[in-house]
Amino acid sequence: MRTMLLAPVLASLAIATVRPADACGPYVRQPEVFQLSSHHTAVGPTLTLTFALVGVAANTEQLAWTRLAPDTYDYARMARMADLATPMAVTLIGPSGTRVITSKQQAVLDHTFESRKPMTALALEVPKGKWTFALEGRHEGAQWIELENETVAGATDLAWVKAMGITPLDPAYVRVGKLAELDTVTVLSKTAGMITFVRSAGSVIAQFDGSAVGAVMIKGERFVLASSTDGVSTIWI
Repeated sequence: MRTMLLAPVLASLAIATVRPADACGPYVRQPEVFQLSSHHTAVGPTLTLTFALVGVAANTEQLAWTRLAPDTYDYARMARMADLATPMAVTLIGPSGTRVITSKQQAVLDHTFESRKPMTALALEVPKGKWTFALEGRHEGAQWIELENETVAGATDLAWVKAMGITPLDPAYVRVGKLAELDTVTVLSKTAGMITFVRSAGSVIAQFDGSAVGAVMIKGERFVLASSTDGVSTIWI
């Protein structure tokens, strides 16, 4: 029964996620992105356990749970599942670059810092380095783009936000950052929650709910990583 928890999620990964294209434009497959959940144990030599959070788990009431890091402020718990029949490949991305790793080990995690919901997870042997997310599949040539210089917006950017028809909850809740040559403008609005604009030379090239947490370049196509209450997704720009 436990193996069934991950099956629908893995099946969905085989289906390409596509941004709607213009009438004469191409379709671009948007990569699936997973949050990484790391846990530092305090028993014996320090050990870090890292998992890729693959999707929301179901039917978790009867699982046998154990604490991942007892005697710490990390209250995450894990339920083991049967190994996958075929190893699953993911690509770590972050300031350390990219690294493809595979794993058969699956579990369900609950009470993690990354999610309030029980999540199906893939246990990973992560090399030393700074890794931010994992992409589904093999992307050896992917390039991580860090979100940099994020600061509270000044008068010019506040005026730009109001010209876009958005009223901030407070001016302090408008932040501007850089993704290479692009700008990000994230606004906590009075009526629509958190909204992020991606700008190029003052023109909007993308808009989405939530905040930007970085970007990735894959085979010449650039995707912003958008974080919201539903998790992290990719936005083709």
